[in-house]
Amino acid sequence: MKYTLTLLILFFMVLNINAQIFGCIDSLSISPGFPCPNNEFYPVCGCDNNTYRNDCDARLRNGVRTITDGSCSGFEFDIIPTYDPYYIYFTLVQATPNFSRLFIVDFYGKLWFQREITALPREYLQIDITYMAPGPYLIYVYDTKGTYRWKKFLKTSI
Repeated sequence: MKYTLTLLILFFMVLNINAQIFGCIDSLSISPGFPCPNNEFYPVCGCDNNTYRNDCDARLRNGVRTITDGSCSGFEFDIIPTYDPYYIYFTLVQATPNFSRLFIVDFYGKLWFQREITALPREYLQIDITYMAPGPYLIYVYDTKGTYRWKKFLKTSI
């Protein structure tokens, strides 16, 4: 009986070890505060079907074992910095070149900015926001397939 119980315990321990080794996420590698040397926006798709900012963010901060270049959903965008009173630096990355539209609206739904974005795989824009009133805003992008993404930013006073 002791021999059977010992074998059974060892069997389940081996199964548990294999699950940790061969899974998509390595829980022992997760380090949310890891200082990535380059925090540029080059989105990657993780094996867990989540899009990450770059390969360092996926592998070292979130423990993702396998990644592929590009967004999991087709496109992603980034704005930096979110507290600048003069400009927003906008980056759009698309898996397949597609026309997109960019909108900025305030908290009350008033449209402050709109623009058609060409069908390039990577697009950079510097958007002047000096004429906008201080407060919270939404920036959202949608493509011709109907896929959309949005982010919040705060316009501070000059």
